[in-house]
Amino acid sequence: MFHVIFVAMSLLPLPALAEIELHDFAVTHGIGARPSVGYGHMINKSDRTQTLVSVTSAQFERVELHTHTMADTVIQMRKVARFAIPANDTTRLAKGGKHLMLFGFRGKDHGAEINLVFTFVDGSTRNISLTPAQRMKRQGMGSQP
Repeated sequence: MFHVIFVAMSLLPLPALAEIELHDFAVTHGIGARPSVGYGHMINKSDRTQTLVSVTSAQFERVELHTHTMADTVIQMRKVARFAIPANDTTRLAKGGKHLMLFGFRGKDHGAEINLVFTFVDGSTRNISLTPAQRMKRQGMGSQP
């Protein structure tokens, strides 16, 4: 009986946990009530596509997966249900493309550590902690560098 259970368990797909690496993630808080945004790289070291289905954080009411699409001549931001990470490839979350939108900051200190939980279609999770990046202030005409 033990041998049958072991063989059956060995046929189950391996979780994405060991095959996905998360690198260079940063969160920048929005100004005022605007949402925060997250960028980084997800590296898939497996021979099959992995799929990110959600990101959660205790510091935010909700985190959404977003991308930019071109509609006629207008670039539009759209919420998506998942990000595919192709086999042996990197999916970049960056300005003008795929990214995280973090809504409803629950903290008091915008400089405090943020914990993010990435959940993949197979149910595996990856946790990362980071310190928010500072938003660069726009410099108007005539301002000094």
